[in-house]
Amino acid sequence: MKIYHYDPNTREFLREGTARRDPLEEKENYLIPLNATIMAPPVAVDKEKAVFDELTGIWSVVPDYRGQTLYRKDTGEAIRIIELNIIPDDTMTNLIPPVHGIWLNNRWEINLAAQKYNLVLEVKASAAQRINYTLPDWKARRHRDQIELGVTTTLTAKDYKAKLQICHAIRNAANTIEAEIQISSDAASIDIVNHTAWPV
Repeated sequence: MKIYHYDPNTREFLREGTARRDPLEEKENYLIPLNATIMAPPVAVDKEKAVFDELTGIWSVVPDYRGQTLYRKDTGEAIRIIELNIIPDDTMTNLIPPVHGIWLNNRWEINLAAQKYNLVLEVKASAAQRINYTLPDWKARRHRDQIELGVTTTLTAKDYKAKLQICHAIRNAANTIEAEIQISSDAASIDIVNHTAWPV
């Protein structure tokens, strides 16, 4: 007798098989193992699976998009489909969003305002890192405290002033780069790290 095996968790059709006769019965009687049925499943095409309902004993065909990655149009968030019977809707797309992407006119476009905002944050972070490397806060506080206490300073007045001037130049460079970002029609092409405005 032909039987049809299904997955114990998802209940999806797996394969055909053959039931064995019960050796303890004289009359013709077949042993049906767990997670199998004598009911033949319906035909399922691409992106579909036949699923067996153990309560009703009926097969049904459900959508199967497992393994597919879709993207929310409102946030660009990736959604990996891992379950049966999940149907992609109009809020999703299979098009991969770019960085700072926004869904407009049935396609992804660059959100220039968000792009420029994040680039400015990168400039500020780079400036802060450069300033901290040149004259860390703790060195500046130590120098001021030493002057206040009237003791010999670790940094000479000349060295301290030179470092202050470099920090001032870094801040000016950051302002220059930020202004360039705001007026640029292709801000993503601006090389923030290696920009020529930074003092050497």
